[in-house]
Amino acid sequence: RELIHGYYASTAYVDAQIGKVTSAVNRLGLAKDTIIVLWGDHGWHLGDLSIWTKHTNFEQANRIPILIIAPSVAKPGSATRQLAETVDLYPTLAELAGLPKPQVSQPIDGVSLVPVLKNPKARVRNHAFHAYPRRKLGRAIRTEHYRLVEWKNRVKPDDLAEYELYDYQSDPNETQNHAATRPKVLEKLKTIL
Repeated sequence: RELIHGYYASTAYVDAQIGKVTSAVNRLGLAKDTIIVLWGDHGWHLGDLSIWTKHTNFEQANRIPILIIAPSVAKPGSATRQLAETVDLYPTLAELAGLPKPQVSQPIDGVSLVPVLKNPKARVRNHAFHAYPRRKLGRAIRTEHYRLVEWKNRVKPDDLAEYELYDYQSDPNETQNHAATRPKVLEKLKTIL
């Protein structure tokens, strides 16, 4: 209870600080010309799945808040289920600021979220990647419906991989691994991963 109380207290404190910043932007008359982006680190397990902290490949430890205020682009108070990665922030901010598309020597993995800001039902990507190592490397892909986690030995990559497949429509708390019972979904997501 003490750890959960502390987590909630720190969240409330940050929320109050964000309120001070947005109030100052409004008070100074800058709201119509100011893009505000808030994103945070991953969430923490607070005892769910018998886990504490954030060192997993489950949704609780990988989902992050991303809030974007883009005057005259995004409708205030709108929300979307569009999956995003932090690498999407750079091309999004460049486009919002009216900067030319970056010309760089290596590809940029991020995609602009501006179409989603304009229309929350629009989609610019159908999956997001993440990884977290335990004894093995856990690479994962998250779609709106599923999460696939592939566990592979980093030292012996030719060893057989182990898989976890979670269905967010039937099991939003990730309590049942469907890897053995949904081979078609498993293969489709393995190909994307």
